[in-house]
Amino acid sequence: MYNRYYNILDQEIHKQLYERVFNGKWNLTNVSDPRLDKTNFWYQDLNDDKLITVNLFNLLKQKINDNNDSFKLLRVYANGQTHGQCGSWHTDQDDSGHYTLLYYLNLEWDMEWGGSTVFKNEQQGTYDNAFFIPNSAILFDSTLEHVGLEPTSKFNGLRMTIAYKLKRV
Repeated sequence: MYNRYYNILDQEIHKQLYERVFNGKWNLTNVSDPRLDKTNFWYQDLNDDKLITVNLFNLLKQKINDNNDSFKLLRVYANGQTHGQCGSWHTDQDDSGHYTLLYYLNLEWDMEWGGSTVFKNEQQGTYDNAFFIPNSAILFDSTLEHVGLEPTSKFNGLRMTIAYKLKRV
């Protein structure tokens, strides 16, 4: 359903990336599916940030063993959610050959804080829970139906992910 990759960055670089994005320009304009969703959550366009579009992207490609450049980066942005800003079930793309690489940015996370990414398996009638694990990433087919869950009321901060939208070439 998805592949998980751990310990993407060393601790100091992860902290610097977290602070860079956390202190960036956030807008309360994102929704999971504009056709269905009325709950906005935080969004930050990262397309012009070379550290994220080049350096981090190349490192992520190494982690997922994409050394032959089979993925083309279409766009990249940060999502932010606080308690009460739950996403909706959606797909990122309807066409095959598209993938999402989701990097979990927070420095620490407690399981009591929720914030998982949940995938729906229509064929089996089941759900698969990708827990929020800091400094890890998941790669999944963008046609999979999923939802980014909000943090619980026990977390007073911003659940942050970086979403890379990719096309296999």
